[in-house]
Amino acid sequence: MSNIPSEVPPVRINQQQPPRIPPPIADGDTMERLFQALFYRIAVLYARTIPKHIRRLGETTILVMAIICMALLIYLHVVFNQKPVTCLSYLHNHWPREGVLRVELFFESPPEGYNLQQSYAKEFQYSHFYNYDDNQRNQSVSKQNEG
Repeated sequence: MSNIPSEVPPVRINQQQPPRIPPPIADGDTMERLFQALFYRIAVLYARTIPKHIRRLGETTILVMAIICMALLIYLHVVFNQKPVTCLSYLHNHWPREGVLRVELFFESPPEGYNLQQSYAKEFQYSHFYNYDDNQRNQSVSKQNEG
């Protein structure tokens, strides 16, 4: 470039700079810092106000309860997996081999005169909640296709 004033360097009119990305905060976002501060305050308050022997007793109790619950879950898992499922074995040779086997469980014996139609009526009275009603679904699809 010379010192002659007639020579002007080219100017880029639509030069866009990339957007500035704010530098990451070392502690993370605001919610994380707030949670961390609350956690530390509660932990310090717990450690200062509750005597050490009571803390140990409570924490040991919670640990023992957790171990007992875990042992119970392991025991139930082993016991239920070792025994075969036999609740409907007496019906195994009689139920239909085609379609879906419908089983309804009662705490006591079913009411007098209870039949399959009443069972279906009881199931489908909540169909608006569970979206089981195929007729309603088909009608809404046909209305969408018409419109």
